[in-house]
Amino acid sequence: VRILSNYIRETEGLQDEKIISMAFEVFSMGKYDEVILHFLLENFNGLTKDMRDIWKAGKSFDMDTGRMAKRLVIQMLFTLHFIEERDFIFEDYVKAGASEEVMLKYLSQCAFEYYIKDMIFHEKIFQYMIQYGKKEEESHLCRLALIKYYGEHREKLGEDEESLLLHYVEQFLEKHIFLNCFMEYRAKIPALEGFQRKTIIEYKSGEKSKVYIHYLIDRETRKEKKYEVEEMHPIIEGIYSKEFLLFFGETMEYYITEEIEGKEGITTKKEKIENRPMESRSSERRFDILNNMAVSQSLQDEKGFFKGMERYGKMDYLVLSLFKGK
Repeated sequence: VRILSNYIRETEGLQDEKIISMAFEVFSMGKYDEVILHFLLENFNGLTKDMRDIWKAGKSFDMDTGRMAKRLVIQMLFTLHFIEERDFIFEDYVKAGASEEVMLKYLSQCAFEYYIKDMIFHEKIFQYMIQYGKKEEESHLCRLALIKYYGEHREKLGEDEESLLLHYVEQFLEKHIFLNCFMEYRAKIPALEGFQRKTIIEYKSGEKSKVYIHYLIDRETRKEKKYEVEEMHPIIEGIYSKEFLLFFGETMEYYITEEIEGKEGITTKKEKIENRPMESRSSERRFDILNNMAVSQSLQDEKGFFKGMERYGKMDYLVLSLFKGK
């Protein structure tokens, strides 16, 4: 150790693959000093887990670990292999003076891993996403990740951040993109109320696949119990969606299949959704009137049922009169 340490000091840390290899071998045995550790922090490239171990050792000695953090972040982006300490390594890289381009790419990948693959990230990552949220270069997935994360953690949301996220949701709605996580903001965005009547099935995949939903809606008028199949189309990279309208008392069973390169790969387990009882609405929408009539019929509420029929009849009359007038 002493000979190696003296050599590194005398050559002023000159890069030499043999010396780097020897230094790492000494480090792996736990027999190293600060000179050897500093040399590795500046020069070592290898497996992500080995670089992580050197980074952790450097942090324990309160050494400058910024260059190693940078190499680790870039390597994780290249290999898409995220280690447990990834968030703290990224923070270390940012403090050392991160490249904005690398930062945005890393945050976009974090958003993908979080939203599509349900990977857990430290709150600090979402704070960085907020910080860079006003940049046009930020990906749609970054904005979706923020909408989802802070929708589930409203107590961590300040007024400025909430205003930004509401703006994001409205932007998506203007592009006719809706996801279930948007409903956490319905108290502030009236346009979301209309989606409460709909059942939106979402599916997430990291592959460029063809996705199909196989569904069976259980209706009293339906005699044949046969699954229907429809393709689910991507609304954003990696996110597939299909919209259904269920009346009160109707249930839907479904499962999803995914084709990768023409071959069926994944089949999800069967799920079941039921349109549960809801508070009576005073809305004049046809669906709400029919739905409330179904609720009244289920509860044997004749008065409510016939009142609904009367409202529906008036609506039909007004619509017919309007078209005749044209």
